[in-house]
Amino acid sequence: MPGRPRIVAGATIDGFTIGAQVHAGGMATLWEATHPDHADLPLLMKVPHLREGEDPAAIVGFEMEQMILPRLSGPHVPRFVAAAGFERQPYLVMERIPGTSLAARLPSLPLAAEEVAAIGARVAEALDSLHRQAVVHLDVKPSNILFRRGSGEAVLVDFGLARHRL
Repeated sequence: MPGRPRIVAGATIDGFTIGAQVHAGGMATLWEATHPDHADLPLLMKVPHLREGEDPAAIVGFEMEQMILPRLSGPHVPRFVAAAGFERQPYLVMERIPGTSLAARLPSLPLAAEEVAAIGARVAEALDSLHRQAVVHLDVKPSNILFRRGSGEAVLVDFGLARHRL
């Protein structure tokens, strides 16, 4: 089995060119990415941490996201592009949502009641869309709610704890 490719800016994996690191979280690192077949779409590559002693929940959560995200559609989720399994280098490539997260608004608190109501309505629409696709997110928090530039639609991200609803 070949070794895992090194994920650094400028590297290429499966035709995706790695750009700048966007975020390094507890379970994965997010990278800007490009691909000639997807030149019209800003891309984000999510790469799970696989170091010795990592929490096994990180792997389970990543596998769950790999199963759920491709089945979701609509403006309230990032568009799925590609995924690779653990045979070589696991990753998940999706649409990069240009816009801000709800977490970015926290320093502006308190917000006007009208703005809170508008944000709540947009988040409720996103959750309703997800629930109609028989998925429950289970990690709704300000950093996992993004807003699309232009339309202002709420987009839910990070489906590592999500589950299919029966």
